[in-house]
Amino acid sequence: MDGKGWALDGYEDFTGRDRQAELRERAQRQSQEVKKKQNNHDYAVEYVAVKCPRCGSKKNKKYKHTPPVRYHKCLNCGNNFKSVEKK
Repeated sequence: MDGKGWALDGYEDFTGRDRQAELRERAQRQSQEVKKKQNNHDYAVEYVAVKCPRCGSKKNKKYKHTPPVRYHKCLNCGNNFKSVEKK
């Protein structure tokens, strides 16, 4: 360093490379943490078209969802029924 506290030759190259490597490593760690969080909370449910047990119609509306149970109302006959998710 010179008398004013400034580094001499190679100062920019040294810190620039270190800083870029540090930022790259931090970004990789953060992306790995995000992937871990997503994997812990994601799940898939097999979709099966729900039919009314009374009339057999596929025209229904879901009016309440409290996992793993869904509550439906048939738009054809007005019957209320429920379905359960399979994991």
